[in-house]
Amino acid sequence: MRCLARLSLSIVLFIICAPGIRAQETKCALKPGQSPELRRGLRLGMTAEQVKARFKIIETEETDDFGVAKLQLDPGNEDVKSEAVRDIAIELINENIVSIRLVYNPLDSPTDYPEFTERLSKSLGLPQEAWKSQTNGTTVTGMLMQCAGFKISAALIGAKIPVVYMLGLEAEPTLTKRQEAREKRLREFFKP
Repeated sequence: MRCLARLSLSIVLFIICAPGIRAQETKCALKPGQSPELRRGLRLGMTAEQVKARFKIIETEETDDFGVAKLQLDPGNEDVKSEAVRDIAIELINENIVSIRLVYNPLDSPTDYPEFTERLSKSLGLPQEAWKSQTNGTTVTGMLMQCAGFKISAALIGAKIPVVYMLGLEAEPTLTKRQEAREKRLREFFKP
């Protein structure tokens, strides 16, 4: 009788935990060179020359002390005309793209994170199950997928404006140091 009760409890625990175990196994194994194309050809690792040949650059930020340069691209370029995207920004280290940020217009925007990540997964060929919620307390502030060579995040600013950010993992320490240095300069500037 006890053996049957233990077996029943084991089966119930397995049924309850199995979906969680399966979800933990679902990962994105894509390496940096396999990152998806954003905006019909924009991808991590592209050179500055490749970007300049395809997109009109509307603003540049010179290379900083960390070797990071930033370019603002025209989302209305003739070759890649789109009403959906309103802002494209990239960061480069050693003349290669290490991060891409796309800001979409709120028109026809997804209404929630499951819809947003489903659209992204379909259009970029990414595994839908690999998205993880990013939270602040009980509030979902975005979704994150970490692959073998990059991570991609999806956020809905003000619950209306979709933003996608892709970052090469090899560049993350440099970009983090850059952001910390920028924040330190701002704190110093605003000290009384």
